[in-house]
Amino acid sequence: MTKPVFNQQQLMGLDTSHLIELYPNHFVHKQVAEPIKALQLAAQNAGFDLRLASSFRSFERQQLIWNDKTQGKRPVFNRQQQQVDLSKYSEIESINKICIYSAIPGFSRHHWGTDFDVYDAKQFDAENRPQLTADEYQTGGPNYPMYLWLLENMSKFGFVHVYTGNQQTGVAAEPWHISHLPTAQIAQQAFKLAECKQILSEQSLAYKQTLLDNLADLYQTYVEAYYV
Repeated sequence: MTKPVFNQQQLMGLDTSHLIELYPNHFVHKQVAEPIKALQLAAQNAGFDLRLASSFRSFERQQLIWNDKTQGKRPVFNRQQQQVDLSKYSEIESINKICIYSAIPGFSRHHWGTDFDVYDAKQFDAENRPQLTADEYQTGGPNYPMYLWLLENMSKFGFVHVYTGNQQTGVAAEPWHISHLPTAQIAQQAFKLAECKQILSEQSLAYKQTLLDNLADLYQTYVEAYYV
């Protein structure tokens, strides 16, 4: 298989030419389509219905989430799952609090088409939808058996957990988030912070100047620290 090549627009969710639509409204990197389907088939054979809650996410979508959180239109939570009032904090403090669970637009691994939020659809229905919260993937939670299966089996298909919560700072644990490592590593190596900064300077982002002034540190804390 040809080694994928990423441009900065693709890495930031502004260009979708590296993607295919695997399922309705679920776009994935062309070279990750077969691995994720193989993982789903293996999960099915083990008794799980592994579904994608989130796959590719565009810059525009991440921008909407980001701006809504800065304006109080979406809740922001700390590591203890308590809601945070951003009006009490400076812009850089607010940025760090949002980044615990939501990436800065352009920084999300979901832009690459290599990363997915997954759940066991057998445990949910139309009246009970997955929330992608830590308790769902802990002992007694509906996704816990599938999570244990993933720990034992997903590496056979190239997948890893990225956000494990081992760090004291940065992104909180996300047991629902898996990454196709062989393809994601190529995206990591292709990412150019200088080009990212120029692109962000042209976008409509809340806290934009503070983001630009602190971009290198934010990149190291919330992106580069999770390169594997």
